[in-house]
Amino acid sequence: MKKLHLILKWTWYLQVKSGYKKIEYRANTPFWRRRILTDAAFLVYENIPTDKRIFGESVPKEFLKHSVAVFHKSYTKETMTFEIQKVMFTEVVTAAVPFAYDQVIEIHLGARLTEADLNEVERLIANRPKLDPPAYRWRPLPENPQWR
Repeated sequence: MKKLHLILKWTWYLQVKSGYKKIEYRANTPFWRRRILTDAAFLVYENIPTDKRIFGESVPKEFLKHSVAVFHKSYTKETMTFEIQKVMFTEVVTAAVPFAYDQVIEIHLGARLTEADLNEVERLIANRPKLDPPAYRWRPLPENPQWR
């Protein structure tokens, strides 16, 4: 299970901790898209023309690199962990979002996870049955004399 580590200022950290803030906003830039989306989803998104991109719909979970977000209180050792419910690309329509960008990435937070919860999830992931990989990934390359 990969974790998305996010560093917050004390003010935002305390709001997330109290449950007042349930959505974390990040700028819709290539840096954040690369950190949040899988490589394949990132490439697909980058190749969509800007005027054709759809906003307001959640990204399918299989396109996300992370299922858990770890918030750090500034650069201290104090952290808290939440499950990621969904991720959405949205356009800013109010002045409440503190970015100069017109598009943001919304990370909707689910339940707060404890260490016991994380250990249980990692144990379940480690013990799940191994599935055969899809056939298209393991197809042998055609022989080409130029490659030798």
